[in-house]
Amino acid sequence: FTVYNTEGSDSSNRTWHLLHKAPGGSWQEIKSGNAGTEPINILRGAHDEIHLFAWPGTAGRLQHLVSTDLGQTFKTEMLPGGWNTDHEQGYSGSGTNANGAIVFFQTGADKPGVFNWIYYNPDTRKWAFHKNTIDYRYTYAFFMPGPQNDLTIVAMRDVKRQELGYQMASSSDFDYVFDQVKYFHISDATQADPTLTQTLVK
Repeated sequence: FTVYNTEGSDSSNRTWHLLHKAPGGSWQEIKSGNAGTEPINILRGAHDEIHLFAWPGTAGRLQHLVSTDLGQTFKTEMLPGGWNTDHEQGYSGSGTNANGAIVFFQTGADKPGVFNWIYYNPDTRKWAFHKNTIDYRYTYAFFMPGPQNDLTIVAMRDVKRQELGYQMASSSDFDYVFDQVKYFHISDATQADPTLTQTLVK
């Protein structure tokens, strides 16, 4: 399975396409929908289910689609949370592990930064939303659920030069800098208010 985006009615309503390739077969499109602005996320679950995450209309509403029959049928739900609602979708990503835990996240403004994230606990079969505020925005993140309800995050600082006290870029240059990599960790993602620790890597 794979997904890709095409143009939609406008930049806030692009279209996602889900494709499937059977062994020995060719790629076939089996479903499509409203992606919002950015590419959507796809995960393979612990029991071969398919999970899709999209932002239809870039309206701050997170859509979760899941199939347990290799994409023949899907169930759809909107996952709760304090997601960005200002048509700034942010950067998103997802991760899972062999136990069936799932995490989906969204970044916010540059300063202070934020991780909006939701965690699926396979033991309770429930989703729980969380928000962790950090000094600056960290993007292009890898969110990796561990085997003991722990959560590891590695991401890169992504802010405008002047927010760090650097000279502003000229009008012809890109004004964002990517000058730090950090390791973040949550020891127990099932807690009501998980504590986020962080370590500078580089």
